[in-house]
Amino acid sequence: MPVLPFLTSYPRAGILCLCLSLVVIQPARAAEGTNPKEAYALAEELRKTGRSVAEWQQALELQQMLFTQGNKKSLLRMAQLHLLLGQQDAALQRFEQASAAGSSYARFLTANHHAQGDFGAASTPEAGLAALRQMAVGENAGRAQLALAQLYTKGIGGTEADGDALFSTLALDGNSRAASVVLRKHERRSTRLPDLDVKAVVAAQEAHLTQGDGRAATVLARAYLRLRRYIPNAAARHRALVADHMELLPEKTRYAEVVSAEYDRRNHRASARALTAKLEPVTGESFTQAALRLRGIERTAFVYLLQKELAALQAYSGPLHGKLTRPTLQALLRYCRGQGGFDTCKHGPLNYDSSLLIARAIGMAKETRRAEGPQN
Repeated sequence: MPVLPFLTSYPRAGILCLCLSLVVIQPARAAEGTNPKEAYALAEELRKTGRSVAEWQQALELQQMLFTQGNKKSLLRMAQLHLLLGQQDAALQRFEQASAAGSSYARFLTANHHAQGDFGAASTPEAGLAALRQMAVGENAGRAQLALAQLYTKGIGGTEADGDALFSTLALDGNSRAASVVLRKHERRSTRLPDLDVKAVVAAQEAHLTQGDGRAATVLARAYLRLRRYIPNAAARHRALVADHMELLPEKTRYAEVVSAEYDRRNHRASARALTAKLEPVTGESFTQAALRLRGIERTAFVYLLQKELAALQAYSGPLHGKLTRPTLQALLRYCRGQGGFDTCKHGPLNYDSSLLIARAIGMAKETRRAEGPQN
């Protein structure tokens, strides 16, 4: 469920859009002659990842162009973009048009936004809640039930206890989003649900995993590591998940899960070398996440990885042993300085912020080197 803090922080969003659009290349004009699928993909990328009024305005103009060309999906996307831009009346009008055109998802979103008051003075929260409750016993019931659980935990239409109870029921039925919520709550004593049957929730996700459910794979990978005392043979089950279903895990965290599955705490030296070799072809954010996972398991292995990678980048020429010696420390600080992050690393190259900066820079450097490789 999207959180919309900008509805209050940008009360003059419409004016800002108009001003900014004067200095931004008009996307509709720039997209003339572009494949409609490519234009739609660009607009969706701007909607999902954009962080500025100008980007959302560009996406809106693209979707408006596509809608005039007959793309029915653009109507709902326009509604969502109007809401992002703080244009509540226009958003409500578009949502209602999309609902009238037969979109069940538009009807669901309209009800959900009404329940949360996202349409401002035009919102009718009670009607929105009533519509969601009606949907919760009909088609796509799980989606509406999940939305109601989220609303209840915020104190909208129910209590946090009501929300937790509904999340638990959905998790036991195999809903991966609900399973993620309740299992994460169980990681901390202060938020733990005392009556939650963790084994049953995990079993339901494992059933979905065998059907190729990527979201279930992600939920299980975390649960096996964070809730191992509640899950029999959790470590072995995590290794089996990585070995048999690695392709279902998000690309950027696959090798982080490999690190957790394959690191042998009984043999730090061999594990450091084996995993460093396995991560050699890994680049970008996937490398970053794997390196940080290794750091969380064993700092010496993390240092060994950094030594090896910096040596490959000709930024370190000392021995590979995993010890934070003076030459290693100097190399790390020089590398940080070269990346513009010395002010972060000077407080300690192995604290989390510094480690993130260094690992991300190495991952990006490896990605660039791989892209340039065939041309050299």
